[in-house]
Amino acid sequence: MKPLNINDIAKAAGVGKSTVSRVLQGQNHVSPDARARIESTIRELGYQPNMVASGLRKRRIQTIGLIIPDISNPFFPEITLGVQQVADERGYAVLLANSGWSNDREEDLVALAQRQRLDGMIINPVHISLAALRAFGHSVVVIGTRAAYREFDAVGSNTAESVQLALAHLHALGHIHILALPGPRGQDSTRNREAAIYTAMQARPDKLPQIHYCEFTKSGGYDAVAALLSLTPRPTAVLCGNDLIAIGMLAGLRERGITVPGQISVVGIDDIELASVCCPTLTTVHKPKREMGMTAANMLIDRIEGNIQSPPQMKKMSTHLVIRESTAAVGISSG
Repeated sequence: MKPLNINDIAKAAGVGKSTVSRVLQGQNHVSPDARARIESTIRELGYQPNMVASGLRKRRIQTIGLIIPDISNPFFPEITLGVQQVADERGYAVLLANSGWSNDREEDLVALAQRQRLDGMIINPVHISLAALRAFGHSVVVIGTRAAYREFDAVGSNTAESVQLALAHLHALGHIHILALPGPRGQDSTRNREAAIYTAMQARPDKLPQIHYCEFTKSGGYDAVAALLSLTPRPTAVLCGNDLIAIGMLAGLRERGITVPGQISVVGIDDIELASVCCPTLTTVHKPKREMGMTAANMLIDRIEGNIQSPPQMKKMSTHLVIRESTAAVGISSG
């Protein structure tokens, strides 16, 4: 059987070929009645547009890439859902890849995206070079607000604000001896959190938290309990670089019979779904994860389609503190 084409749809719907084309391309200059008839005809006949041929004509394949560092961290699936929602609405497919916090893997994935001629790419970079991102040759949106990538569009949350909120909360509860777990040593994300800690503490350097490095994982937080217990004086609170570290910390403390928040308060950053159901529930700083993904996707597709001609934009989204059960004033027993 001969495959259906745009002429078949136009004839069955009783409209012109150009009208069908406008509907398929998501354009607005079509009457509601004609659009309804065309969409109904497409469903009835089971028509599937030839996206490859369309992409060749437009020099686009209606496909974008999304590279994240850790699919097992619930923070990133929320961003992915936001990207996918916008891509679906605007007629684009999304190819998802996980770099596993590996710079080499990250650069390989960007090179693959270039070979596959993807229209654009959203990436939460580990430590990829500017040269590698430039070599991609198409529009790029970076998740995060690191100055190193300022020549690309970027969407992120306010890291300094997140750290400031968490520290201010602990100080308000009377905590002076604080351990900070900003992430793995040497990573840009970790350095951003460290810088935010030092900035927040400029007015009170005598209360600067002690720093210990660990992976952005539950096991990283769990293993950091040993470092916490070795410190003198023992910290009464822990500021974790993300919620997974905090949840691992909670597990390690519970295993050793140390009560939270009775003996040690714990605060995270991200407000992933697990934060509201772990035991105790986790005080954390909420980041608008899905909104970040949606904003990044809209920004990227606008660049691809020529709707943005301005210099690179950086959109920094606000955060807010969510107080739950894992923090309390110094000396308050958990009962």
